[in-house]
Amino acid sequence: MISKKVQEYIQQMLSNELNDPDGSKEAEVVQILRVTNEREEIAQICEAIAKGGSWFSLPVLYARFKDHAQSTSGLLISNTILALRDRQSWSEEFKEIFFSPHFWKIHWKTGHGKFLSFVSIVSSIADSHMQEHIGEAIIREINYDTSPYENFKEMKLLEKNWDPGSDLNEVLSNTTSTRAVDAMLEELNLPKDLETTTDKTFNSLRNDYLITRLGVAHDFPFQLTLFDQAIKLNEYHRE
Repeated sequence: MISKKVQEYIQQMLSNELNDPDGSKEAEVVQILRVTNEREEIAQICEAIAKGGSWFSLPVLYARFKDHAQSTSGLLISNTILALRDRQSWSEEFKEIFFSPHFWKIHWKTGHGKFLSFVSIVSSIADSHMQEHIGEAIIREINYDTSPYENFKEMKLLEKNWDPGSDLNEVLSNTTSTRAVDAMLEELNLPKDLETTTDKTFNSLRNDYLITRLGVAHDFPFQLTLFDQAIKLNEYHRE
């Protein structure tokens, strides 16, 4: 159920009267979209985002579209994505990259050992059975190649290059390198109004997509903190 406060934010977005310099009010609206399956709520929020929302809602829109692709809710979400695209002043070339579900998926680059540590951190409050379930779900969502292992459980048992203690220390003691940020920005060839968007921001947004797809967004700030820390394991040792 949408609270009275969030209903007010929705009405202000619809009339382009939302005073929201830090994005916190829109974030409360988008949080409902992360977790609801009620068509009427989805319709209300999509209308508000289409009219007065920001592109920061894109990961959630793409994630929820996958849940509702064959329904009228899916059509509402798809139309909202198109409305957001039309409101951006970026080049068509950049829109083709940015307005794609593929863009919002994490692309794992640092091998099985660090992937296992990533899963261990983001599922740290779960028991071993649930950790395996989350690991398999992440593998499916990011299309991760587990070869030569058949599944997450086998990888966890047999991977020799897994050092969870060392990886945890890296996560706690390091931040994203300037070189990694510069490489990301250069690769994307960002439009002028996105030049200040950092690697950290894009990683958080990709984590948002994954958290929403996994269905663990009910305590979103806590989950995002875990994912934002753990994703550092996909940044180290990049050439």
